[in-house]
Amino acid sequence: MIAHRNSDLETLLHAFYMNEGILVTPFHTMLLMCPATTPDDIEKHTRVFERFIVLLREAGLA
Repeated sequence: MIAHRNSDLETLLHAFYMNEGILVTPFHTMLLMCPATTPDDIEKHTRVFERFIVLLREAGLA
């Protein structure tokens, strides 16, 4: 199967991230890092993304 984008899922991910204080670029879902990004910032993203996946699975969407 060829991977494709799911705009509804991307919109949900963007909203989920925003509610957690994480900003991603629109249209590309890229995370922007800068020299001020700390290991704690990266860990926060990992925790938030993991929680998103768990919630998707619990809802039967993944």
